[in-house]
Amino acid sequence: MKTPSIFKLSSVVIFLMTSMHCGLVAQICTYQGISATYLDGQNGINIYFFKKEFSGFHQSIMWCVVPDDNHEYNVSFTKVYFLCNGLINKRKASIIVRDGKTLEGSSFSGDLDLGDDFFGDEIKCRPNLVISVDLENLIVEDITIKKQEEELARIRENELEQERLENEEREREDNERKEQEKEEMRIEEARIEKENLEKEALQEDNNPNTPTSEGKRAVDYRIEEFQPKEEEFARLTTEVPEAVGSWMTLDGNLKSFRKNKRSSFNMGLMVYGLNLPIIVNNAELPGSSTGGLYESNSETNTTVGLGLALDAQWWFYRSNNWGIGLHGNFASSFYAVDGSENQTYIPFIGLNFLGGTSVLKVFIEYDKIYRIADYKFDLDVFSGGSTNYGIVSEGSTEYNVNRFSAGIYLDFSDQDEENYLKIIYNLDKPSWLVKPQKWSHSVTLSLNYFFNIGIEYGKSYMIGGTAKYYMPPENRQDQNYFVVWFGKSFTIGK
Repeated sequence: MKTPSIFKLSSVVIFLMTSMHCGLVAQICTYQGISATYLDGQNGINIYFFKKEFSGFHQSIMWCVVPDDNHEYNVSFTKVYFLCNGLINKRKASIIVRDGKTLEGSSFSGDLDLGDDFFGDEIKCRPNLVISVDLENLIVEDITIKKQEEELARIRENELEQERLENEEREREDNERKEQEKEEMRIEEARIEKENLEKEALQEDNNPNTPTSEGKRAVDYRIEEFQPKEEEFARLTTEVPEAVGSWMTLDGNLKSFRKNKRSSFNMGLMVYGLNLPIIVNNAELPGSSTGGLYESNSETNTTVGLGLALDAQWWFYRSNNWGIGLHGNFASSFYAVDGSENQTYIPFIGLNFLGGTSVLKVFIEYDKIYRIADYKFDLDVFSGGSTNYGIVSEGSTEYNVNRFSAGIYLDFSDQDEENYLKIIYNLDKPSWLVKPQKWSHSVTLSLNYFFNIGIEYGKSYMIGGTAKYYMPPENRQDQNYFVVWFGKSFTIGK
């Protein structure tokens, strides 16, 4: 059997140092008594090699990468071997070193093939298999300096951002001051106009040719007509700057004038449709046409239903930026046609939290959900008596679920109503879950704006119930879970 020309050495030794002195290099870069030979260096990195010959048939070339300091370096180069058969063999190498240790690509146990082996059977010449060694394409990257430059760039970017924010604040203050000066000027002009009117009236009273009483009343009416304007100007001097300042702050958006709610209570009534996975048991009734030949079995299926849900949300504290509260819901659905009956009852209660900006918030919720479902299907009844198979499918389940939810909450609420769009990821753990079974996942999308509409969907969802009979592989199909609803929510207390 032919010996491979290259294999991974268990004895390859790569020495990495934090500083270099001639004596230390000669002492440390040594393998089985063979001292290393300096080959090349660049930008703080020195590369040595040494070779070991075994009986003229096998020769190993080792490499030693030594840094001048304790910086972190990324080193790559091409090893060039001039062989005794006149051929040139080139092999690429790369390594990351810092503070005398290899960070990646090699270790002292020799798990990187940075060393190379040559065999006489492959090269077809001996005894000195490798005549000489060289390297090319040496690239040394000082990672420490690169990180320092990146940190300086980040600090500069932060300084520029701070400077921009300060300029925006100064501009806002200047705009407020200019608005204030304009209002003061309007008030001053109104005051001067009032004084001029009063002087004109006084001069007319002292003039021998005083106008008639009707003319005097006309002058008094002009003064009275102006009085409300002066009061209006006085009100603007306080309200306008406050409004302008509020609008220009970081809270200046759709909710800039929304009042904080200390607490609120919301109720909603929904019409909803449900598809819930369940295990169904199929069995033959006495007196069927199959004559007892049908083999009872179990399978996975889903209950379907249409019903009503009552939803309640009590916020202990609710403001523009965050809120914490209790969420409760009770839902019941029923579906019945000839030969088919499905009914479910699903109450739950949970604790929720949201926080963020006045519009974009993070939503977190924990719910305890109880599910009760029954399934029944009689093919003979469903077919209107045209068949007599006597096979009835039945299933029931009752379990609880621990639900952990998190997602995005876009808040469009005002001081009267809760308006939002929620995109939530749910992680559900049923009470009967045992290892190594996995938790179920679902996604909820809900919009509350005048009406409340939403959908919840889980692919390959948990399947409740008990299999009473053998379940063939073809009966073990993954089932999906979904709920859709439409209704109206009201804020009834705050």
